[in-house]
Amino acid sequence: RVSNDNDVRAALSEGGIDLVPIALGPGKEAMLAALAGSLVLVGTEKGTLEAINTATGKTVWSFNAGEAIRSAPAIGDGIAVVTTMSGKVFAVGLTDGAKKWGREAGSDIKGSVCLSRGYAFVGTRAGKLLAFHVASGKLAWEENIGEPIEAMPILIDQSLVVCTVKGNLIVFQ
Repeated sequence: RVSNDNDVRAALSEGGIDLVPIALGPGKEAMLAALAGSLVLVGTEKGTLEAINTATGKTVWSFNAGEAIRSAPAIGDGIAVVTTMSGKVFAVGLTDGAKKWGREAGSDIKGSVCLSRGYAFVGTRAGKLLAFHVASGKLAWEENIGEPIEAMPILIDQSLVVCTVKGNLIVFQ
């Protein structure tokens, strides 16, 4: 979660990191954030993805997903991809926040998206690993793992690694 704690700000400032106060407004509790150039992208409990200028702290654009965004935005290829708890996956343009595509994953999503090689990889609580084409949002493939996935899939060298809630690691090469 994003903190407004003054002690954290002071410690970071002493380390040479300048912080700009960011006010998201009432009811917009911030969840996880990602940095994209001069923008910080923050998903909120209110269901918005906010793009905030790091120099001014001002909101540049806002995208409404319609429900809480509790995953960190994945950034790449000029877009940000976010998920909602109920299983929606959205891609929005980094420059203007315009919706590029939106898809249903068919199950709850708890983890963030992994963007790589033109795909957005998403794990679901129903135990499916989905790969969407980043450009179009079309489903490229899906694999039934058989166990809930709550962590973000990660890419290591040439392998995609998925960890299930039971602690099993599934490796795709």
